[in-house]
Amino acid sequence: MSLLSKLTLVIPTYHRQRYALRNMRYWSGSEVTVHVLDGGEQPIPVEEMAGLAANVNYHHMPIPMPSWAPLRKASDLVQTEYVAMLGDDELYLPDALEACIQELESDESLVACSGRCLGFQLISKQIFGYPVFTEWENYSVPQDDPISRMIHHMNTYTLSTIYSVVRTPVWNLAWVIVDQNRKYPVYSFQDFQFELAVSYQGKSKV
Repeated sequence: MSLLSKLTLVIPTYHRQRYALRNMRYWSGSEVTVHVLDGGEQPIPVEEMAGLAANVNYHHMPIPMPSWAPLRKASDLVQTEYVAMLGDDELYLPDALEACIQELESDESLVACSGRCLGFQLISKQIFGYPVFTEWENYSVPQDDPISRMIHHMNTYTLSTIYSVVRTPVWNLAWVIVDQNRKYPVYSFQDFQFELAVSYQGKSKV
């Protein structure tokens, strides 16, 4: 049994079932536990999910986006030591996830760890890869003091933990803190709240 057995992936999706199905099939039969949270009006037809292994769980919860409410629901579903959110149109490499878990296993002061990102583009029938989020290179939030971590993270702000492998209690508390009831003039302000909540709880690195 590998370190991936300690990980749950939470995949929120909204009216992008083709992407959700691709990820469900990608992870089917792996040691990772997967929970797909579908906020669209209509569920994915059962026949489309035929053959998926038991590690893949689908939840139809029609809630208009950009509500983050389904992620609070996810905290009731996660039973593993670590959890990561995954965009429905993105893919994680299993080896990279294992490397992140290994970092967390070897350093108890870390609460979140992520890898680097590649983007891909099809040009003239050729696939080209290129680095994205280049500011993540050697990025870390290593301060011992919680307030110092929050200030450092927001001073050089990059969205480094919301898609990280995170210790489950830290992830759950962060989503409890995220305010669902107020509307803010800043777009996707919940991202800021999540990042601040995680950085307050502990150190992180890429």
